[in-house]
Amino acid sequence: MKKNIFATHDALASELAAAVAQRLSRAIENKGQASVAFSGGSTPKLFFSKLAEHSINWAAVHVTLVDERCVDFDNERSNARLLHQNLLSKLSHQPVFHTLYNSEESVAQLNTRLGALPQPFDCVVLGMGDDGHTASFFPNAANLTTLLDLSQQQSLFDTEDGPNGEQRLTWSLAALLQSEYLVLHICGQRKWEVLQDAMAPFDDRGESADLLLPVSVLLSYTTQVIQTGTPLDIYFAKNC
Repeated sequence: MKKNIFATHDALASELAAAVAQRLSRAIENKGQASVAFSGGSTPKLFFSKLAEHSINWAAVHVTLVDERCVDFDNERSNARLLHQNLLSKLSHQPVFHTLYNSEESVAQLNTRLGALPQPFDCVVLGMGDDGHTASFFPNAANLTTLLDLSQQQSLFDTEDGPNGEQRLTWSLAALLQSEYLVLHICGQRKWEVLQDAMAPFDDRGESADLLLPVSVLLSYTTQVIQTGTPLDIYFAKNC
């Protein structure tokens, strides 16, 4: 797979939207339905707006989130709210949206409900923080080892943002790596520098146990590092 580097955030968003739209449309054509997981944060807002412009049979698409803060929909920090404002509200036909957070639902119930979601995902769009987290795999999370354990049979876990203690829900690394295609969508010079640090253990393409950043662990199981890994493309723009 490749690193796609763009001069502007607009160019990145346009090309990424086209790539995801193509993946979803192809899956619908081949299987009659498609499934995708999106990330939150400020970076994907423009991408969502561009994706809304594409002609996709959204009624045949199952949509969920990679991770979510344990806050209600009307909270400005809700990833579900962000997705609705920037993508879902702009579509003439709605996909089947599978929310992660429900204040009355246990993690066991969440796993049962989302177990019915068509998997493996046809596409997962990941982000990355300045601390090297992706999904809700935070460096100082108490259960980080569990979240990154590929032997885990459970797909969704509760966890917390290490620095702030904010409660979150996230798909496990094992579940995400079952996807047909992964995207790592990052923007800004600082995140590019973090990505270079994350790739450093693999520069000689040798084995390394010194994977200090959670995103490094993700990368180690993808085609960015090994040919037999889960297909992953990096989409980056310096200017956001």
